[in-house]
Amino acid sequence: MDVGPWYRLMHANPATFDALVTEASWYKRLNGTGHAMFLRFDISSPDKVHTSIVLAERSCSDRNSHKSASGHTQPNGTIVPMDTVAGNPLIIGVTKTNEDIAQGTNPFSNGPQRAAHDRVSYATRDSAAGTQLERMCMKAELLCTLTFPEGTRPSTNELATLLYVTSKQRPMCNLTDIQCYWFVGTVFGALRSLFEGAVQGTANDRRRTCIRVPVHIEVAAAEVCANYHAARAALAEEAERNERETVQERLRENEQRQAAEEIIRIAEAERKRVCEERQALERENTELRRQLEALKVETSTQHLMDSANKPYGYIKLTSLS
Repeated sequence: MDVGPWYRLMHANPATFDALVTEASWYKRLNGTGHAMFLRFDISSPDKVHTSIVLAERSCSDRNSHKSASGHTQPNGTIVPMDTVAGNPLIIGVTKTNEDIAQGTNPFSNGPQRAAHDRVSYATRDSAAGTQLERMCMKAELLCTLTFPEGTRPSTNELATLLYVTSKQRPMCNLTDIQCYWFVGTVFGALRSLFEGAVQGTANDRRRTCIRVPVHIEVAAAEVCANYHAARAALAEEAERNERETVQERLRENEQRQAAEEIIRIAEAERKRVCEERQALERENTELRRQLEALKVETSTQHLMDSANKPYGYIKLTSLS
């Protein structure tokens, strides 16, 4: 995978802030062909259960096709399926690679200036893809290591930024000064400068030779470090802006939800009031009907009693007069 897409992939995953680089290793291929130098990074998962291997390199090989770890040519950008470690939270949660950094076209046999191809291969160590990456390192010569003690370890997120700004620093490569030597040396030197406390192992002078011929390496670690700090500051500002916008959006959503809940509360209170009034009216009507029935009974009873108490003769005399 090209450094650019990998950089964006890492920054899209918050877990990469907690996946830490424990060691960086500088390797040189023994066959003397192709892009001779590459870097290996051992990265510990946040739970310290899994370890991933990340290999980074620069070449001037054809960007349209390259060989995968299994030796089969793949079009640029495709993914060669690899093993997956269940539950591994490291990096992006998958262990796939579509790059094999062990093969490539020799950049020294072409013109003086070509577009650089900076790419990354990655896999968990205990997967089939990780075994292939381990095999590549075993076939190469280890020239130098940089170990990061606890408290000084860069995150995968920071490593992705460093590789990206290094790649952008010199997008072209040539035989004399900008090639795999420059890329590896610049990243290695920048790591040593940026993360104080890193312990460097014994360096092998073969870092500065190609097929036993001395090669001048003028790295740009200072420039890359400055660009790295600027990039991290921009990313922090962007993250802060995104967080601020997220908070503001949540506030708006909360306010809208509270307004909706208030409308519902008022409507519920009004419904309850109307219901209580209706129940009160029904109780009042029931009482009025009861009173009416009682008056009817009382009136009927009184009428019967009055009729019973009147003498018959009185009624007759009255009628005769």
